[in-house]
Order: sequence, then structure tokens, then C-alpha cells
Amino acid sequence: MVFVSWGAWAFTLISSVVARAILRRYWTSIRDIPGLLLASFSTLWQVLQILKGYTEVETIRLHKEHGYFVRIAPNEVSVSHPDAVR
Repeated sequence: MVFVSWGAWAFTLISSVVARAILRRYWTSIRDIPGLLLASFSTLWQVLQILKGYTEVETIRLHKEHGYFVRIAPNEVSVSHPDAVR
């Protein structure tokens, strides 16, 4: 039986979380779309906005800051231009 220290488990866990965040941020087809850093690799931003109750207001602010296309999740983009929806 092989015993692994808690430090090795912690290192493995932290390494896998960081690797997954890097993959979600940089190795995806929507990596060039601007948005918040947290929103590019986690849905935590959306959860926080839902808890605050100001999701629409914050999304409109992001569109004013970044333009018609805003990345709001690792695999989700908000579009604010009617012609772009097509």
C-alpha cells in the first residue's frame, strides 16, 4: 500500500484547478472576446451577480465598457447588437 502525504494531494488539487482555469481562459474558440477575467474561467461571476440581483445592470455596464460581444462565462457570450444575433 502506498501512502501519499496531504501536501502531495493538495499540490495535485491546486495544479489541476490552475490547469483547468488556464485551459478555459486561453484554449477555447472564444478566447478573443473581451470580458471579465473571472468570467473567462469560472461561472462564479454569474452566481455572484444573481445573488446581488443586478445581473442585467452589470451586463449592460460590461457592454458599454467592452462593446457588442462580452464573455460572461467560460462558454457563454452576451451579444447586444440585433444584427449580430443572426
